[in-house]
Amino acid sequence: MTTVTASDVDGDTTQGLVLVGHGSHRNPWSEAPVRDHARRLRAWSAFDEVRAALLFGDPSLRDVLRTVAADDVYVVPLFMSAGFFVDEVLPRELADWSGTVTCTDPVGTHDAVTDLVVSRAMAALDDADPAEVTLGVVGHGTSRNPDSADAVRGHVERIRDDGRFAAVRSAFLDDDPGVGTLFDRTPTDRLVVVPLFAADGLHSRRDVHAALATADDRVQVADAVGTDPNLAVVVVDRATAAGATARPHRTVPNRPTDAERAFLAWLERGDDPPDERYRALVAGVERTFGELAVRTSLGGPGGREYAVRHRADRERPPGALVTFDDPTVARRVTKLTDHGHYRPLATARSLPTGWAMTGLGPAALLRTLDAIYPGAIRLWHRERTGDLSVTDYETATARRTGRLAVAADLEPDDVTAVADACCRRCIKTPTWDASPDRPLDVTVDGDVPCPEPCSVFVEAAATVARSGSDANAAVDSVLAPDEPAWWRAVGASVTPTATPTRRTTGRTAESDHRTEDKP
Repeated sequence: MTTVTASDVDGDTTQGLVLVGHGSHRNPWSEAPVRDHARRLRAWSAFDEVRAALLFGDPSLRDVLRTVAADDVYVVPLFMSAGFFVDEVLPRELADWSGTVTCTDPVGTHDAVTDLVVSRAMAALDDADPAEVTLGVVGHGTSRNPDSADAVRGHVERIRDDGRFAAVRSAFLDDDPGVGTLFDRTPTDRLVVVPLFAADGLHSRRDVHAALATADDRVQVADAVGTDPNLAVVVVDRATAAGATARPHRTVPNRPTDAERAFLAWLERGDDPPDERYRALVAGVERTFGELAVRTSLGGPGGREYAVRHRADRERPPGALVTFDDPTVARRVTKLTDHGHYRPLATARSLPTGWAMTGLGPAALLRTLDAIYPGAIRLWHRERTGDLSVTDYETATARRTGRLAVAADLEPDDVTAVADACCRRCIKTPTWDASPDRPLDVTVDGDVPCPEPCSVFVEAAATVARSGSDANAAVDSVLAPDEPAWWRAVGASVTPTATPTRRTTGRTAESDHRTEDKP
């Protein structure tokens, strides 16, 4: 457990929980468990504030910490093992943070996760007798950090001691024994594999299936452990073990924050005289925010009703758009561009058209906007109140380790070139400089402040620094990744087609499952 600073908890101290996941610039659904668990925890009202954050994606961990309102913050890593990200990346991201921030142990190393592994296996087996089945638990692993495999081996030992399955084996994507060796080590006719991953992403949906050649009907692959709804209980346990005092009904659900109240007032032009504002609301007030058009009118819950659509669709008749009224689908609707490409940067100027969210009350509107532009309202408000801290490019990249550390070597003119290529494609306006003594000579007209170079920017910058490639091409490689958009249907659960590898292979090729910031 890493504690940045400490303070005594008393009755007047507010407590926040930040659930942080890896995220991905290549996989549309890797962020889903982080958001889903955060939503469950928020509904329990056990903390004054619950936020989701990503190391690669929106909102970033540091942007969340910039805007969290709670006095004491507990950061819980939604990672399945210790290793590079938990041991190096998270402490580095938190080390210079002011306030009370405590980083707990990762959820995947908790003993209770053993039961979730078994539960996943039993669900995949249906009515089969586990005494006639071999269970394989698959983790990432890496030869560069032995701690990465410890969680898998610990769960395997506990399940083996229970004696429920005929045999229990461990396997790894990037270590020995490899996933492809499971068949050779299976003494039974049937094999059930449980991926000890945080999400049903490229590893569990592509790499594990490919290594096992799962067209074979003797093997079932379960859903990733990190997607189990019961993992939210483990998150709370990690936080309370670190000193949090979670309790039911601590907060009133759906009560807007100061930032949200200010934003709702801005939407209906709250600074106008009351009579003018009322007349405008009768007809409907429309304001744009990024690529969105938000219309406010009288009626609905809370006395206001809202509709959201792409600003390019403002003149299209309602019947020409696919309409939704459930905020939980907003992120799925906007994950892909009109051309079916994954949008790794939620605030990129590439929102799809042809949809509308209608009949929303204030709480539903705020959830919708936060799903489409995560954390944007809080950043917008912090800038308006003059309370937004910023980090320049030189400082932000100096703390990088792993393959992205090379971004710190980028020449100042190249930083400007990457900013010109990347930031103009985003609704955010950079408020950071190239270095403490050199401003960023790029002007972007955006609606939301950007207080620090984002993960997309840093990855593009690292590409330019490493290979000398054109800045626009480097940004394209991140914002329009080569990975096929396997999940084109909204909310679809589809296993991508993969070319099976030999079952006897050990470690999966490094290039087949890149980790964005691996050492």
